[in-house]
Amino acid sequence: SLGCGIVMQMIARDAHHARHFMIGLLHDVGKLVLDIKFPEAYQDVLETAKRESRPLHAVELEKLGITHGEVGQEIVLNWQLPNEFSKIIAYHHTPSESTQNQHASSLVYLADIAVRTMEIGNSGNPADPVIVDPYARRFGVPIKEVLERKDEIRQQVSALMGT
Repeated sequence: SLGCGIVMQMIARDAHHARHFMIGLLHDVGKLVLDIKFPEAYQDVLETAKRESRPLHAVELEKLGITHGEVGQEIVLNWQLPNEFSKIIAYHHTPSESTQNQHASSLVYLADIAVRTMEIGNSGNPADPVIVDPYARRFGVPIKEVLERKDEIRQQVSALMGT
């Protein structure tokens, strides 16, 4: 999540760096809640996704009836963060399905793919990190340039973690 926040700041083309970092940091908060509240069920989700090489959010929906993005949406609303944060987090795997904030949802989607490609951290998502969302695909973010900054991003993550 730290990596995603850092990459969000890099690829966003506006001056809202703190906002982008916060959204990147919080985008997977729903995974934590699902794992803490339903550890056995969520372990089954993780194992199924890994065994079948399927996107984690798809397995969550199938087995739990809800995705970590939807859980994250509710958490962010409960914390009284901006409503747009909740929508962005809810659709960070499917920006094309959002009726609002497709741009920001695509930024999270692309940052997440970049971080997974660079193997920074472990998102628990075994699916290949490829851009399949139609809106994000035509978005034109220079992912290749981000990937070239892998060492810099790793150093920033380590510095934030104090390691």
